Amino acid sequence: MLNKYEAILQESFNQWYSIASKKANALRLMHKKIISSKRNDQPIEQSVQLINEKIRITFNHEIHELTRISRQAAIMNLLAAVLVLVSTVIVSFTLL
Repeated sequence: MLNKYEAILQESFNQWYSIASKKANALRLMHKKIISSKRNDQPIEQSVQLINEKIRITFNHEIHELTRISRQAAIMNLLAAVLVLVSTVIVSFTLL
């Protein structure tokens, strides 16, 4: 049960990392295109600030998702520990 949940958790983390990397790469590419297409300092500065803000928001959202998944893993670990404890008590009473 724990191995299955660990595999699910690992898969979720890999998906998160893949999506975050793709978004960051897309934003960097957009940033490079904006810089190469515009020569005026003010629009470039505004574009850089906008891109930085989008990157920050994206990573904050992804970190929130990872935190949620970590909480779920902690709850599952706690439930598994309780299940082991209950099983041990049942077996020990059965043997008496």
